[in-house]
Amino acid sequence: MNGNHDSHTEETVDSQSGEATDSPLEVREPNAAMLRDAMIALPGVVSPEMASSLQATENNFREIEHEFGMLDAAGLAELLRVEGDPGEFAANLRKQGKILSFARLDEFVYPRFQFNLVNGHVKSVIAPLIELGRTFGWTAPEIASWLCCGNGYLPDYGRPVDVIDDDGLVLQVAQNEWGVVW
Repeated sequence: MNGNHDSHTEETVDSQSGEATDSPLEVREPNAAMLRDAMIALPGVVSPEMASSLQATENNFREIEHEFGMLDAAGLAELLRVEGDPGEFAANLRKQGKILSFARLDEFVYPRFQFNLVNGHVKSVIAPLIELGRTFGWTAPEIASWLCCGNGYLPDYGRPVDVIDDDGLVLQVAQNEWGVVW
């Protein structure tokens, strides 16, 4: 090897001819190349555990977005029929612990499952759930993620989001799970 190596090129085998070819990594795995480039730009070492945890979190957020959809500040203000600055309105609800949100790139987004889409209001369990979560050190994104995961305190390992309109049940399941001391 002569020491000259294009970090974006990897030798592969052509499936038709069996011959070795140089194939750009970006063509085969654009996500892997982008992730690698982002990690290269970071100072210090990124542990495999940290990288895996961040990717699992991102995958979870994407699953929530795919299943339920997300609203931005303007969509939130429209759904809740609010006049005025949507960003300020959304920020106030977040700070007051009245809605669940995720920071995504340069904005906050709001999972649609927490809203009554017919009546245009936040479901009644959300604020007390956020308050309970804060008691146990849970953040709004962690609570939103928890709502969408199977739970041993529900029949058939159900998800709290599927019974979100039963405030008492959701809050009891949260209390039982979050309040466990080992």
